Amino acid sequence: MKLWQVMNVDGEELVMDMEMKMDVVMDPIGFYQYMAMTMEELGGESIVSEAYLTEEGYYVSEMGQWIKYDDDMVEEILQLSQMQMDPMYQYELLLDYAENVSVIENKDTYVMSFSITGSGFNELLNELLGGMDLGIPEEELEMIGLLFENFDISISTTFDKETLFPISQQMT
Repeated sequence: MKLWQVMNVDGEELVMDMEMKMDVVMDPIGFYQYMAMTMEELGGESIVSEAYLTEEGYYVSEMGQWIKYDDDMVEEILQLSQMQMDPMYQYELLLDYAENVSVIENKDTYVMSFSITGSGFNELLNELLGGMDLGIPEEELEMIGLLFENFDISISTTFDKETLFPISQQMT
């Protein structure tokens, strides 16, 4: 996914270009995640992070150095992943943080739609990530919070009615 965003922070216009990629395997659960964020106002240099989750552990690369997290971190991520795959959990969570939440039942699918603002998104992230130590420096976490402060996004996800697995997703 590519994201280009213009933000106004304290009267200053910031332009952010972000690229995110993620590959997920469900059995056994694992993923690879890539994120690159570039802001001209920060010298135009990209901040790149990569992460892997396997049965052997959780690995994160920041600034070219790989770090392996302890097993407690892996367990927290696995629990979070399982919650994210449960549409009922998603629906209940969204009721607290999103607006215009709806579920439409079709013959073979459910379509869950909602919109969320920057403040709701930041509150949702805080709820989901809680006290997790993701290995991201505090100043980067603050910058990420600012990036999402002024956005408004609508998401519609289609789930297979039998398996409840997501089939497609649209974001505007």
